Amino acid sequence: MSITASCTASRTTGVAPLAVFFDCSGTTSSGTSNPVHDLEYVYDFGDDDAVNWQSTDGSGAWGNSWGESWGNSWGLTFGPSKNVARGPVAVHVYENPGTYTQEVIVTDGIISRAVTNTITVDDPAVVFAGVSTICISASSVPVAGAGGAPAGCSTVQVSSWPVIVNTHAATGRRVLLNRGEIYTGTATAVLDKTGPGIIGMYGTGAKPVIQTTVTTNNANLLRPSTAGVSTNDWRVMDLDFDGEEDLHRNCFTATGNYYLSQFLLLRVDAYDLGGGITVSVGAATPVVPSGLFVVDCSINRINASAGTGSAEAVFISGRQVAVLGSEMDDTTGGVAEHLLRVQSADAGVFSHNVLKNSATGKEMFAIRAPAPSTGPFEADFATRNVVASHNQIETNTYMGIQIDTEANPTLGEIHDVILDGNFYLRTATGGAGSVRIRADRVTARNEIHNMTASAVAVLPYDIRGTGALGSASDNVWIYNNSIYGGVTNSAVIATINGDDVTGLVVRNNLIDRSGGSAPTEVNDTGSNNSYVNGTNLLTDPAFVVDPPVIAADFALDTGSAAIGTGTVVPVFYDFFDTFRSRSVFDIGADAVNTGILPPVTTDEVALRPSGGIPASAYARPRTKEQLRRSRVLHDLEADVVFEVAQRQAEALDLDDLQRKEELLAEMRLRGIETRALHFEELARQREALIDAEIARRIQAIYNADLEAAAMLIMIAAAL
Repeated sequence: MSITASCTASRTTGVAPLAVFFDCSGTTSSGTSNPVHDLEYVYDFGDDDAVNWQSTDGSGAWGNSWGESWGNSWGLTFGPSKNVARGPVAVHVYENPGTYTQEVIVTDGIISRAVTNTITVDDPAVVFAGVSTICISASSVPVAGAGGAPAGCSTVQVSSWPVIVNTHAATGRRVLLNRGEIYTGTATAVLDKTGPGIIGMYGTGAKPVIQTTVTTNNANLLRPSTAGVSTNDWRVMDLDFDGEEDLHRNCFTATGNYYLSQFLLLRVDAYDLGGGITVSVGAATPVVPSGLFVVDCSINRINASAGTGSAEAVFISGRQVAVLGSEMDDTTGGVAEHLLRVQSADAGVFSHNVLKNSATGKEMFAIRAPAPSTGPFEADFATRNVVASHNQIETNTYMGIQIDTEANPTLGEIHDVILDGNFYLRTATGGAGSVRIRADRVTARNEIHNMTASAVAVLPYDIRGTGALGSASDNVWIYNNSIYGGVTNSAVIATINGDDVTGLVVRNNLIDRSGGSAPTEVNDTGSNNSYVNGTNLLTDPAFVVDPPVIAADFALDTGSAAIGTGTVVPVFYDFFDTFRSRSVFDIGADAVNTGILPPVTTDEVALRPSGGIPASAYARPRTKEQLRRSRVLHDLEADVVFEVAQRQAEALDLDDLQRKEELLAEMRLRGIETRALHFEELARQREALIDAEIARRIQAIYNADLEAAAMLIMIAAAL
C-alpha cells in the first residue's frame, strides 16, 4: 500500500498578512479510491507565532477543553492553535514577515507521507516604505513618526471614506486610518486597483468606523469595480462597517461585471446593515473569483427588506474560498436569510465559526451547487473539496447545515464535502435537524449534537433522495458522532427521505436521551435505498456530565459501553483532536483509546517498535473531573514527553549544538504529536546512536498512562 502526497499552495510569496490556500486533493493512495475521505491530512503551517481560534464548543469562552488539548501545557490557553489544521484543504493567514516551511502529513493510520511548501512573507514596512504608506485622520493632519504613524509616511486629513478608497488606495499602497475616528461619505467606495495593497489602521483606541449617508437600495460601503477593472491582492483589515440600522446598506458587495482575486477581509466587524459580505457569480461575471478569505470577522444584525439589501451575513461564490474564525449572528430581521451561504465553492474551508439566530425557515449554513448556465463556470465546475469543521452552530430554526444539489432552480453538482468536529446546539424547540444532505461523497464525523431543546424528533442527519431535478444522495458516510436529545422526543441517527439513496454508511455513532422509547439507527421512509449500519450505541453512553450541555460534557466516562466497541473506520482524530487507536476503536465523537500519528517514512513499511503496544495501554484511566474541564492528563503527559525527550536529546552525541537547541525549542513549542514526530524522525536518522529499546519507550510514552510515563522517566534517568 502506498500514498503519494500532494499539496499545492495558492501562493508562495506576498506581503503580510498573506492568506494561503493549501490543496491536498491531488493526493493518491493505492489503498483507497476516496483519498479525500479515507486519509487524514495534518498541517503544520510553520508559523509558531500564530495565536488561537475562538472557542466553538458551546462553553461561550476561550480556553475550552478541546482547545487546551492542542498544547495547553505550553501556555496556549484559548481555542486550538491557528498553526495547525486537518483536512484535504486548509487555509492559513501569515501575519508576520518571514520564511515559513509548511508541512502536511498524510496518513492512512498505518503509514504516513509528508510534503512541504516554502512560503516567503514580505514585510509591509519594507514593501510600503516611505510615502507608499499613507496615514489618514478625519480630524487633523497626522505627523509621520508620531502617534503610531510610521516614520517617513505620507500624511493627509480626509474624512470621506469614498475619497480615501477611490483616490488613495492605489497599487503598491498601504492606507492606514486613525483609530477612534469615523469616516463617512455620500458615494460608494470602489476598490478598483490591482495590489498589493492594504487598507487598515494605525494609532491607539477603537477601530476606525466606516459609515455612509446613502440610503438608496443596495448602497454598498465598499465594492470592486464593475467596469472590468481587476481588484487583486488586497487586504482590508481592522475596520468597523456600521450600517446605522439602515436596511439599504451593505458592507461589501461584488456582483455583475467584476474581477476579484486574492482578497482578504481580516478582523472586519460589520453590523446593523441590510446586507453583509456578498460575492456573487452571475451571467455578467467574466471570470470565477478566486482566493477569497473572510477571517476573524463578525457580521451581525442583518435586516433586509425586498430589494434593499443582500439578505445574508456572508454570501460567497468562487474558487478557493474560506470563512474562518468569524461570528455571524442575527439574520432574523425583515427578509434576511442565511447566516452563511456558499453559493458555489471549488475548494473551500469554513472552520472555527460561530453561527446563531438565523431567519425563520432558512438553514443557518447553506452549501449550494453552482448553476452552470448562469456564470463563467467550466463544464465540470462543482462545489467540491469543501471542509466545514469546528464550527458552533446554534440551530434556532429549521436546519443547521444544508448541503443540497437541488437548492438552486437549475441542477449543479456537489461532491467531496467533509463535516468534522462541528458542535450543534439547538436553542429553540421548533425546526428540523442538524444536517440535511443531498450530494455525492459526504463524510460527517466527530460531530456533537445537543438537541435537548428540540420539541420534535431528534434527527441529526436527514439524507435526501431524488428531488424534483432528479438528484439523490450517493455515498454518505456518517461516522463517530455523538447525539443527545430530550426526554419525550423520538430519536434516530439518520433518516432517509425519498428514494434512490445509495451508499449510505452509518457506523460508530451514539445517540441518547433521558427517557422514552429507544432511539433507532436508520429510518428509511422511501424506496430503492441502500445503506449499511452497525456498531452504533443506542443506550446510555455514560457521558462525564449527564445531561450534557457543552461539548466537553460529551466525553465518555470510565466504563462507558462506547469504549472499545466500535468498528475501525477512516476517522483518525476525535472531536477533542486526540489521535484514535487504530486497533481498539471507540464509538462516538470522543476517543478514550488513543494512539499516535504514524511517523513519516519513505518506504512502504511504517516504522513500528518490535512487539507493539498492548491494547490495554491505549485505555487510560480517566475521571469525570479530568475530562469535564480540560483533559489535564494530556497536559501532564506532554510535560512527561518533553522531559524524556530532553534527557534523550542530551544523551545524543550531536556535533551541532545549535541543532540540538532547535530541537529542544521545537519540543517546547509544538503540540504533543508534532513533537513526537520530530523526535522520532531524529531517532530514525541517527539509528547508530539510539537503540530499539529507546524507540519502544518513545512510543510507549505517548500511548501509556501517566503512571507508566513517570516510571519511564525514572528508567531514562538511570541510563
